[in-house]
Amino acid sequence: MASGRPDYWYGMLPGQSVFLETQTPWYVYNSVMVGYKEGAAVITYTVPENRLLYLSGGFIGSSYPGERQMQLNIDFDIVFRARFSDVFVIPIAPSAGFYLTAGQMITLNVVNPDNYGDVIEATLFGYLEEVT
Repeated sequence: MASGRPDYWYGMLPGQSVFLETQTPWYVYNSVMVGYKEGAAVITYTVPENRLLYLSGGFIGSSYPGERQMQLNIDFDIVFRARFSDVFVIPIAPSAGFYLTAGQMITLNVVNPDNYGDVIEATLFGYLEEVT
């Protein structure tokens, strides 16, 4: 693993190792404390003007084992929902990922039904393409 590289996620984009001049690697990471029996938006991102976002994968994890629930939304539509314990790879195939246009919002929500608060970490990645 390329630990310590500032461009680690850029090299880990599945199915996209060569970028066109109009494309740039993209990822977003966040860590949130979610109280017991509470929910929170771990990641919220709005695609900037003149850009397209190709979402090709993601990870979500908690600081200790326990049942958690996650939900991936594009705008306000649920596109993926799952339960996870420790670490979960969001199963998005690079060849069939999600495509978002300028102004669309992607949100990764989590619910912690456990009796203890937990730190949830999440990453979404893909690439942005400039459109003229």
